[in-house]
This record gives sequence, structure tokens and C-alpha cells, in this order.
Amino acid sequence: MAEQLELLLIRQGMVPTMSVEKARGIHKTSYSIHIVSARDYNKLASILGSDRRLIKSRGKPPMLISRKCAYLLVRRKGVFSYQGRVYNLEVEDVNSYVTSAAIA
Repeated sequence: MAEQLELLLIRQGMVPTMSVEKARGIHKTSYSIHIVSARDYNKLASILGSDRRLIKSRGKPPMLISRKCAYLLVRRKGVFSYQGRVYNLEVEDVNSYVTSAAIA
């Protein structure tokens, strides 16, 4: 359901982020969806008919959205231990990054 909500937000022109908290103890796996830009927050508030205060945008938005793509800045990169399949869609002189909702 979290991925479906994420796709619905993307179809409305918003760029959400999703985090997954692994199950531990008596708690099951949980999912959080975040709207991080003022532009997207205001758009969601408008769609929902919310009377919450609109947020003023400060500076450039953290993404550029076209009809078919959302371009996001890479905020950090790092190396970490991982077990499982890794897919590399790299093309010579071009870097590709994959999320659950898109390929950039």
C-alpha cells in the first residue's frame, strides 16, 4: 500500500520519499512516506482541502519535474554492506540510479 500511495503522489506531480523500518521485537515492518519540498507540501494541502498554513519556499526546489521525469539531486553517496542481488544499469559515461518508483 505504501508503494501505491507513493505512485499516486508522483502522478499528482509530487516527489515523495519513502523509508522502511525493519521489523524488530513485537513491531512489524513499517513504512513512512515524506513530502520534503514546500511546493509539494502546498500542492498536497490543496488537494486534501487542508486549512493548514502553507509553507513559503526558500530558494530553489530540490528537484525538477517534467512531464515524464523527476530529476533529483544526489545528496550523499556511500559504501555499505549489502547481501542480495545488485543491478547495475550504468551506461558508459552515464550514471543510472534506481528507486522503487523510477529509474533516473
